[in-house]
Amino acid sequence: MHRQRSPLLNHGLDALTLMLRARLEGAVPPDVKADHLWFEQLDLWLSLEAYGRLRDRQRQDHAGAAQVIEAAVAALLAAKN
Repeated sequence: MHRQRSPLLNHGLDALTLMLRARLEGAVPPDVKADHLWFEQLDLWLSLEAYGRLRDRQRQDHAGAAQVIEAAVAALLAAKN
């Protein structure tokens, strides 16, 4: 609720986002990561924000949110093959 006005909360979320992105960058081969648009889509779909929106705003249960994310990531992966 107070995230937009809280430097402390934003700092913690920024640090977590950077850590998760660094892990993703380490897991994705450089030639695939070079496709900036594709990589940004993957990063978005694997983000806590995407999962949180599916759960909170779209009222999905965990299984439903996971299914949506898995389908989106599968489509991205299929587009690379």
